[in-house]
Amino acid sequence: CIRDRYYVAFSLFLIAVYNLIVSKSKASFIIFATLSFISHSAILLLYPFIYLYYNTKSEKYIRKLILYSLILVGILYFILSIGAVFSIHFGSYFTKDLLSSILGGFFNNFIWFFWFLLIYKINKRIVKHNSSLVESDNKYQFLYKLSLYSIIFFPISIILQIFAHRYIAASLIVWLAFIFYSLDYEKSLKKRLESILLFAFLVLGTFIYMYILPTYLLGISATDIVLKLFLSNKLIFFLI
Repeated sequence: CIRDRYYVAFSLFLIAVYNLIVSKSKASFIIFATLSFISHSAILLLYPFIYLYYNTKSEKYIRKLILYSLILVGILYFILSIGAVFSIHFGSYFTKDLLSSILGGFFNNFIWFFWFLLIYKINKRIVKHNSSLVESDNKYQFLYKLSLYSIIFFPISIILQIFAHRYIAASLIVWLAFIFYSLDYEKSLKKRLESILLFAFLVLGTFIYMYILPTYLLGISATDIVLKLFLSNKLIFFLI
């Protein structure tokens, strides 16, 4: 299905940019980047990350992301105001049928703010004590900057939730990688345990917020859908 193709493209994108930035292999980057685009053209919106990575200082990175996020929202309003129609894939994103109410958009995306905040706080604490080591660690910088890159899509995802599903929620795997990689820079066992507990608390909070809270507030929950999807996997019945 189309959604599956996007996540295949996202996986290929991660491999592509990792090979370029961390492994320094341009040939591998070209191969996997091409495969990611063939899998799903919407993945193109993630590739400006490369420009930001190489051309933005760490202390200005978040400010630039916020600026570009506002520009993206401005582009959306311009497209909707003139009623532009695109023949390319992205045109299907900018239809009024996919628009969400502001309140509904905030509710669905509010939880992701705490993930961004956690990543920011972890990095701030680590940089305070390991500034030179962190700056020279390409893998750390790659995971940190890629973790926050989806901030660009936060404002627009309040209006068009498909951006949240594809460009924010999909980044969860990157957030996990950054949090666990950052543990190597925690000097004390106490700090490591604090980071792990905060991470576990946020995982639990995200699950409750996404799958349990809507049942009580709106009478709607995706839990049954997720459970049916899980049980529909033939491998599950084989293991049972």
